[in-house]
Amino acid sequence: MSQRNRKVWYSFPAKKDLEEISTDLLERASQTVSEDMAMKITLACAELSHQALLRRERAEFLPGIRLRLVLPYVIFYRVSGKEVEIVRILHGRRDLKSVFRKERDGI
Repeated sequence: MSQRNRKVWYSFPAKKDLEEISTDLLERASQTVSEDMAMKITLACAELSHQALLRRERAEFLPGIRLRLVLPYVIFYRVSGKEVEIVRILHGRRDLKSVFRKERDGI
C-alpha cells in the first residue's frame, strides 16, 4: 500500500517544544547530543510525509492524534487531507494525557 506525500508542518507549540528540547540537551549534555536529537526528531517528522497513516489514532489524547516515537520523545501529529500537522513533541516521561487535558480544557 503506497501512501502519497503530504506536506508536514509544525504547530507553534511543536516548534517551541523542539527549541526547548535542543536548549535542554545543550545545557545538560553537549552541542553534539543536542544537534543529533534535533536531527532525529526532524527526520522522523519528515518521514511522516509518506508514512503518516502507519500509526493508529490515539483519541485518548485528542481526536485524530497519532504518535511517532523518537525515544525518549513522542511526536504527536494529526493527518488532514494532504497535510501532517506536528502538534507537540514531548518527553515520554511526562504525564502526556494531562498535558493534552490541560490544553483541551484551556488551563
